[in-house]
Amino acid sequence: VLEPSVHIRAANLADLSRCFHISGVFETDHVWQVDQRVEEDVITVTLRLVRLPRPLKASYPPWGEGLLDQWERGDCVLVAEDEHEILGYTVMSLQPDRELGWVDHLVVAAPARRHGVGTTLLRAAHEWGVQRGVRRIMLAVQSKNHPAVCFCRKHGLAFCGFNERYFANLDIALFFGGFLR
Repeated sequence: VLEPSVHIRAANLADLSRCFHISGVFETDHVWQVDQRVEEDVITVTLRLVRLPRPLKASYPPWGEGLLDQWERGDCVLVAEDEHEILGYTVMSLQPDRELGWVDHLVVAAPARRHGVGTTLLRAAHEWGVQRGVRRIMLAVQSKNHPAVCFCRKHGLAFCGFNERYFANLDIALFFGGFLR
């Protein structure tokens, strides 16, 4: 349950460095394994949830100066704040010709996870997009980020594709999209 003192607001320039320092490190004991078979007239892709022998600690893919660029461009950059502490942030860019909001980042500080901060950020970004003609959203998550996959599915976003080398660190991306519930 989201704490009553947490509120979502548009990020200002001073917030960006604070967002940059929020750790996206996560731990999981499951990963999604992608198997692809290509035959003459058939491509078969299977996603299989695999339990790891021990928990994996993984980091959020690095994104460099992208946050400042998106903020300067006027993309949706929102922060979740509790008193004067930034608990998380989300960034969404628009693809108006597709009525699509692309969630580029959704990061919540570890102590604030599983308290509704990510859900509230996602909904606020969606509302921001709806005011600008967005009907649906999409996002990419690492195949090893099982908590993020669960988050997407919980919010009614459907798996809609993958890319084997999407992130700068060459991690596999799983794409989720649709309409929020």
